[in-house]
Amino acid sequence: MIRFEILKIFSKARNKVALLVLLAVLVAVSMLTIDQVEYVDENQNHITGITAARTLREEKKMERISDRRCFSGGLPGKAPDLRRRRGGGSVL
Repeated sequence: MIRFEILKIFSKARNKVALLVLLAVLVAVSMLTIDQVEYVDENQNHITGITAARTLREEKKMERISDRRCFSGGLPGKAPDLRRRRGGGSVL
């Protein structure tokens, strides 16, 4: 069933052109978005582009790991229950 629908889409030249235009727009927007990512390290060095995105992702991952260890008292996998109580007060 799905194969039939895909064949219907690719059977007309107009649909093929529309898909190519959408793909080109997607690539252009993705490149422009990646170019706008900026990272500043502890030495005030500015990094932009895909390298900055990778560095930010690694920093975020390390921050999450350190936060989890801080909350659990250093024991990995044992984080506190941060859900709100019925009275509206938080656990913290």
